Amino acid sequence: MNNKSGRILKFSAYILLSGVVGFFGGSYAGKLVPKVEDISVILLIISCVLGVVIQIIVHEAGHLVFGLLTGYKFVSFRVFDFKLEKDDNNKFKLRLQHMRGTLGQCLMKPPKYIEGKFRYKLYLAGGVLGNLIFSVAIWFIYPSIYTLMIVMIGIMFGISNAIPSGFNDGMTYKLSTQDETNKYVLYLTLVVNYYASIGKSYIEEHPEELEKIKNLKIEKPNYNTDALKLIEYDYYQEQFEFEKAYHGLLQFYKENPDMILPYKIEVSKLLIFFMCLLDKENPLLDEFINDSFTKSSLKTNAPQNKTINALIEWKVNNNPERALELLEEGRKILDKCPNLRAQIMEEKYISYIKDLIMKEK
Repeated sequence: MNNKSGRILKFSAYILLSGVVGFFGGSYAGKLVPKVEDISVILLIISCVLGVVIQIIVHEAGHLVFGLLTGYKFVSFRVFDFKLEKDDNNKFKLRLQHMRGTLGQCLMKPPKYIEGKFRYKLYLAGGVLGNLIFSVAIWFIYPSIYTLMIVMIGIMFGISNAIPSGFNDGMTYKLSTQDETNKYVLYLTLVVNYYASIGKSYIEEHPEELEKIKNLKIEKPNYNTDALKLIEYDYYQEQFEFEKAYHGLLQFYKENPDMILPYKIEVSKLLIFFMCLLDKENPLLDEFINDSFTKSSLKTNAPQNKTINALIEWKVNNNPERALELLEEGRKILDKCPNLRAQIMEEKYISYIKDLIMKEK
């Protein structure tokens, strides 16, 4: 099955799912209506809006609860742009962080990886279980036309995340059950994120893992295993081994035209960064800069975007003054970085590029 046919089939499945839930929900609502004297359209709309917000929170809370039950530890909890996280002093703090492509996210530190014994099932299934358990519970506690809206949204959330598609929980669960490599990759991405949240590099402190990543045999590449390459090239970038990071990332990009969109956007942005510094005559640079998804992402008010836009101004538009302004704008919003490690490294990149511009003047 080709990618286009797969997308059409998945879209059709979601339409069918929505139709089934809507049919049974509507039929049940029809039986409830005669029992309700006055139905407020405004309250129905409010119920739907609240239902989405509540079920997102419940979904992420499900990951949290079932993760804690299986040895995981809290790292961060985000709903929309509101993020609760533990800082490097193990204290909770609330901050704003915008992340494209996800409405919520619960990141946790996994238990120690032991081959063949890594716990992942309840953590990954926690979101779906949370939605379904909460929906059943709220209906038994207070059955009404309004809670029915919340229940239907919860069922939709649960089932749509359970059906393997794109890079949702169901797909990650499915991949993790297939072989030990995918379980290891899941562990690695979670532990790398944990280290980054406290300002450290997992690969820097465990260099043996880099060799393991490079020598790992991937029989069936997927978005899960693609993360290994991103971890590897991110490490080279952090070590200022830009040439190695650039050539590896460019090859990875060319060999994986069907990588998931969030990865493709981030890889494109990184390649703009490297090309501006190392290979600005490459015709692909214009292609990356003018890509609609990449261009839209670069408009987000984030330090990394300020740095990349500064490089574009300096190397492509020949405007070093504007580049310096953008670098300073990025420095002022370093607290918007996704984690402490990214904040530390972005400040280094800003200083490095600023020095290059000043030497050229």
